[in-house]
Amino acid sequence: FYYIGRNYSQALKHFEELIEFYPQSEFVPQAKLYIAKSNYHFRRKDVAFDLLQDFLKDNQFTEYHPTALKLLADFHLEDNNFVDADFYLNRIIEKFPNSDEYDDAFFLKGKAQFEAQNYQSSNEVFHSLLKSRVSRNMKLDARYYIARNNLLLEDWQTSLRQAKALLKDEYRQNNIPRIQLVKARSLAGLQKNDEAIQLFETIIENNKRTLLSAEAAYFLGELYFNNLR
Repeated sequence: FYYIGRNYSQALKHFEELIEFYPQSEFVPQAKLYIAKSNYHFRRKDVAFDLLQDFLKDNQFTEYHPTALKLLADFHLEDNNFVDADFYLNRIIEKFPNSDEYDDAFFLKGKAQFEAQNYQSSNEVFHSLLKSRVSRNMKLDARYYIARNNLLLEDWQTSLRQAKALLKDEYRQNNIPRIQLVKARSLAGLQKNDEAIQLFETIIENNKRTLLSAEAAYFLGELYFNNLR
């Protein structure tokens, strides 16, 4: 019922019945978290937040506290409340470094700073992440955001160098075009117009009818307007 997404009232009913009829069940902590999630998606956000705060006060559910903190951070990120999201992500990073949520919390902290347009702070987080024991894929994603941060900080040379290096290391083909877009925008920033135009046109041609193609077309138009007049 929860994942169908159309009948959260039924989901709530069954989760609550599980807790009522099987209070000693190993699934009670998960049921409580799903009740909070169901309320959030049922547009009862205040109820969801209160339930998660109460959950965090219950020491018998300590094992699941990182999950609850991650949910609170995710909900605040959905609402573009980056300050509160950062608070809960920090709690995971500082108090639960061995949890399954640690890596995601570390990455989301950097991404949240990026979304808040705090590009320098975002870079600081992602550079710290690169020194930690996280997955190869997460480090590649962190390097992408570092290059993008430098692009938006108008450090064109650094972002270009980082994009070129990342293109050599990135093995996930679906991520190549977005890195190429950073490279093309860096070239445009450095007034290397011919190289930038060629790369923008390649991105547009190879990614037809996608958001990435539209973005490349926009920045190509911006190049003609700003650089070539």
